[in-house]
Amino acid sequence: MAKEIYQQAVDAINAAILARDLAALHRRIALPLLVTTNTSQLIITTIEELDLILCDYHAQLRKTGVTQYRRTCLKAAFQPHDPDMIVGVHRSEIMANARYVVAPFLCHVAFMKIGGLWKAVWEQAAFDERDLQMLNPEMVRKQKQVYAALAQRRAVCRSPG
Repeated sequence: MAKEIYQQAVDAINAAILARDLAALHRRIALPLLVTTNTSQLIITTIEELDLILCDYHAQLRKTGVTQYRRTCLKAAFQPHDPDMIVGVHRSEIMANARYVVAPFLCHVAFMKIGGLWKAVWEQAAFDERDLQMLNPEMVRKQKQVYAALAQRRAVCRSPG
């Protein structure tokens, strides 16, 4: 049952990305959403950020001529501590006319049942953003700066004196 729910959820997200359907994506993504790749990470906290990420990613897919984007659930399980949470892994294949745009890669996603819908709360995609940009680099850079400043302030607060 968990595997079927997971597959339906990634299929819905995929369809929303390919159609650039912001409303459909909003129904399947919980905020904040943590997204990591091999080369970046971003915490998406607002609908505006989510929309920007989707529009940028959709533009990247169109630019590379993507004709097929397939996500296949390999395994998924309900979490023992929370029956309204599923964590799983799927294989992503992004193709343009029968050739891979990027090598197939694995993604881990956590879904929570919120308001009757299974929504993504965390995603880890095992690919390099130099191959295909998923996260807006300006947003990633700014968030790193904010977190670095907070870490520096915390270090000052913890120092004696």
